[in-house]
Amino acid sequence: MFDITQGQLFILLLYSAAVGAALGVIYDIFRIFRVAFPPPATEQKKLKGKFNHSSFIYNSIVFLQDIIFWIFSAVVTILFIFMANRGQVRIFALFGQLTGFGIYYFTIGRLVYKVAEKIVKFIRRVFRWIKKRVVMPIIHVLQKIYKKLADKLAHKYLVSYTKKEMTKSKTAATKGFR
Repeated sequence: MFDITQGQLFILLLYSAAVGAALGVIYDIFRIFRVAFPPPATEQKKLKGKFNHSSFIYNSIVFLQDIIFWIFSAVVTILFIFMANRGQVRIFALFGQLTGFGIYYFTIGRLVYKVAEKIVKFIRRVFRWIKKRVVMPIIHVLQKIYKKLADKLAHKYLVSYTKKEMTKSKTAATKGFR
């Protein structure tokens, strides 16, 4: 055992709260990822009595993200305890992390999440506008060009094929059908 002063304990508590808040920021990254890439609208509806494979896959991805976060959090906590407190586990340091995470999550985290939701919605609106006003007209024009080219090529091929068949028929008729 080593001696530690009250001031050092208080500093350890503050550092552990900062680590908890940093873990809250990382958790927000996962939450924002979920807002940015939600399951398709049709999969969000609950199907009574039917198994929804897409929803199962999305829920599995969310579960894996949570597992990754908690493994990362455990590694960070262990490294923090070894570096800050020479490997001695002190309950108040773990409590400090939990408190820091909670304070971040229920104050700044809520604000960050709401702002991120608005940014994601704005970006989606911009992409929808670009798709509607720029991409779709270009696709429509390209489809018309393709259709005209395909019609001309089909007509040309059909006419040339018909001419070949007619000459074959004429030569066969002149030779007689034997």
